[in-house]
Amino acid sequence: TDNGLVILSATRKMSGIWKCLAKNVANEIILEHVINVEWPPSILFPELPTSKSVKLGSQVVLECPVDASPAPEFEWSVNGNMIDFSAPGWLLDRETGTLVIEKASLALQDATFECYASNIHGNSVISISLKINIPPSIIPRTGPIVNAKVGSKVIIPCAARGIPEPELIWSSSGGKFGAQEGSSLIFDKVQLYHSGIYTCVASNSVGRDEFSVELIVQMPPLIFDPKWPEMAPVEGETVVLECPTQGAPKPRVTWYFNDIPASLIDNVIVQEDKIIIQKVDSSFGGAWRCEAENVVGIDVFDKKLFIESAPEVAGPANGTIVKDIVEFNDLE
Repeated sequence: TDNGLVILSATRKMSGIWKCLAKNVANEIILEHVINVEWPPSILFPELPTSKSVKLGSQVVLECPVDASPAPEFEWSVNGNMIDFSAPGWLLDRETGTLVIEKASLALQDATFECYASNIHGNSVISISLKINIPPSIIPRTGPIVNAKVGSKVIIPCAARGIPEPELIWSSSGGKFGAQEGSSLIFDKVQLYHSGIYTCVASNSVGRDEFSVELIVQMPPLIFDPKWPEMAPVEGETVVLECPTQGAPKPRVTWYFNDIPASLIDNVIVQEDKIIIQKVDSSFGGAWRCEAENVVGIDVFDKKLFIESAPEVAGPANGTIVKDIVEFNDLE
């Protein structure tokens, strides 16, 4: 107008120094006007995330990005209750409106936070929900060692809790995998080759947990192909009796002669699954027994040993050689 400038609709960009120039042929005058355009708080980012995930125990930072003039005042609420920033663990940057929580706790799981920004022209509210992520924890843990008898069914469970829900993966060191049903490892009929160390790993976006279990498959002792003399030994000979075994754990072999431990008998050398009888005589004739034993069972093999007398000359009259032959038979 002739008397001045009229701004019908002020915008934020119009803030600044405005100059008015008046002049004629005689002189010119410049007048300066400072205009500060003010506006109510508004959210800077329309697509601001409405939720945030943090790790349990970590620091939480929630921002309140608004634009306003004059600068707004900030307040926060959690689940509808105004936050008292004089309480420990809660901090507010009053210039930016940023809320800092020193340590995320389960009490804040799925909590709704609201930031209130206000000035003399109006107010704005920003809402954000909080998700507390929890590292995996395997529960309950199976003992570090699982003993199982060959042929039995074995189930090794692995369950974990955490947020987000953990992923479970089994691995093996030295053992052949069984079937996996859900999170459990299953051996319908466990065999010796399944023995080994199995590890369950639970992981999510904020951590991992694992546990290992050693599967020890046990088999009762079995005495197989025992080697004993096919013919009755002759007095003075060295006799070897063998009692081969298999089993898991390795069986302990004990020898007996007429129910007396062989280790107590002279001229008998005990070497685990075999014994050596030096210079046998008739006193070694009788019931010999080997027992193979481990933690899951026992097996026994016994047999009667007959000793053949050494040849003797009957007399010079007829020159006949007489010898007694005693058969070598299984015990009935």
